[in-house]
Amino acid sequence: MLHVRPQKIRECCRHAAECGEKARQTRDPDRQTFWKERKQVWLNLAQSYEFSVQIAPMTDARADLVH
Repeated sequence: MLHVRPQKIRECCRHAAECGEKARQTRDPDRQTFWKERKQVWLNLAQSYEFSVQIAPMTDARADLVH
């Protein structure tokens, strides 16, 4: 089973914050869009990791039933 460590979620949030800061610092609209999109990618990954953490106990229990 895949077990996500909390530091992975924090790392994604840190990267998202860095991308948000880069978006705020640039005046170029194309670069702002790029950094905002990257920020959203990192936030989506963090959310995916959080979901994995939440369902891990259920999937582990189900796997025990099968084996």
